[in-house]
Amino acid sequence: MELKLPFPKRHTAAESAGSGISERRRAHLRRDVDRHIERHLKALGVPRPDGAKETDGWHFIVLGSAPGRVGVVESGGDLYLHAEALIMDKLPSDQDLMLPLMRELLEMNATLPDAVRLVIANDCVLTMVTRRVASLSDAEVANSIDSVMALADGLDDGFKVKYGGTSRQRQR
Repeated sequence: MELKLPFPKRHTAAESAGSGISERRRAHLRRDVDRHIERHLKALGVPRPDGAKETDGWHFIVLGSAPGRVGVVESGGDLYLHAEALIMDKLPSDQDLMLPLMRELLEMNATLPDAVRLVIANDCVLTMVTRRVASLSDAEVANSIDSVMALADGLDDGFKVKYGGTSRQRQR
């Protein structure tokens, strides 16, 4: 299943050259976090977690009606666990719904625990977390994935009913 979400770019080794982490350390950290992710996916009931991994390194997940991805990304020479899940795949075209939607997302962000946040990216509403991998434990990787996926699954149906359903093409 192809899921088109606005994900951070995964950098190649050549693009990462000159950053603060050695290539060997970077590969080790990436491998460790991928193992944490795969162990957690297996605990969630994914029969072959490596089978949920796409060719570009992202693990595809579905919880209830919410699709998402989790993987390791690089920025500024550091590696990060990045998980995100789809709440709405189209923003409302009705401008009278945009302000209430943005306000609700901001108000909810003020009360969310940890690093989980709600965002608008392109024409999508997502829940996401980005955490530096250098010191993440198995439990922190699992909690990050669970928080993102559970929040998206808990919000997606209600948000689609409340803010979806406009049929005109949204004007930018």
